[in-house]
Amino acid sequence: MVHRQLTQRKKTKEESYQEYVLNMTTIGNQGNVEEAALIEHIIATIGNQGNVEEAALIEHIIAGIPDA
Repeated sequence: MVHRQLTQRKKTKEESYQEYVLNMTTIGNQGNVEEAALIEHIIATIGNQGNVEEAALIEHIIAGIPDA
């Protein structure tokens, strides 16, 4: 169920990347999703929405989240 939520969750236009990553982390923590799987979900759900600069920002945000 948690992996399905992570797969279906998309970043909204109103949501910052930091908020998006934190929201995805919250969902992942509900099912004890491993960090590597969470990162894969985040990257996959952003897909073509992001660019190289945004990908670097997301990587930076993820690195700063404890217990991601």
